[in-house]
Amino acid sequence: ADPKGGAGRGVVSTCSYEARQYGIHSAQPISRAYRRCPHAVFLPVDGHKYGRESRRIRQVLRQFTPQMQPVSID
Repeated sequence: ADPKGGAGRGVVSTCSYEARQYGIHSAQPISRAYRRCPHAVFLPVDGHKYGRESRRIRQVLRQFTPQMQPVSID
């Protein structure tokens, strides 16, 4: 469950198909998502890690083609 009991001020960055069945979606406030599905597991976001891994993946892809234009970290 959400460690802040649904009182977090963040938003949902992504969710599973199971969570979507409860009406949870990206950009939804955490508090609303928690009310819709209090037994869900809410994980913290690690933006630095995601950015680092995204750069690693782009480096690998550039070995195959220089014609690449990233539009987001995912």
